[in-house]
Amino acid sequence: MAKHPRMILYLDKVQELLKAFPTFTIQQVPRVENARRCTSKLRIGAGYPVQTFHPGRAP
Repeated sequence: MAKHPRMILYLDKVQELLKAFPTFTIQQVPRVENARRCTSKLRIGAGYPVQTFHPGRAP
């Protein structure tokens, strides 16, 4: 259950989109892995070269 108004809108949209899928899986992403992915996306958006991250492998 979302409490913040922006998150309520996000949750509503996600629930609407999920109706189009017969099944789905939600997985928790470890904070370290998520931070690496976010940093990569920020770098892509800024035009910087990005190193590919593969979970389970050393960076």
